[in-house]
Amino acid sequence: MNGNPIITLDASRDVYITMATEKGENRISGFAGCNRLSGGYTLSGDKVKFVIATTKMMCPEEQMAVEDFLLKALSSATSYKIEGDVLELLDGQTMLATFKAIVG
Repeated sequence: MNGNPIITLDASRDVYITMATEKGENRISGFAGCNRLSGGYTLSGDKVKFVIATTKMMCPEEQMAVEDFLLKALSSATSYKIEGDVLELLDGQTMLATFKAIVG
């Protein structure tokens, strides 16, 4: 978040996204820091567009800051790069967020 890794608070769960193709549709789901997220995404070459919905619970300020950051990154992303197990979301040349795949 702003160049720093997101640290999971003791009373919270890890923030994550899962992107998959189900029945021919690109789906995204995950946990944004306070609320669950779900939706879809489209890909065209290196272009990406997310359509996201979330539940609407309120949480402590620190968790809401992480969630707001993640949701803004997803909604602002216009392109992506994948290098090894790292996904980078970009808006033009501006890096919005970096995700590392975790298996297991």
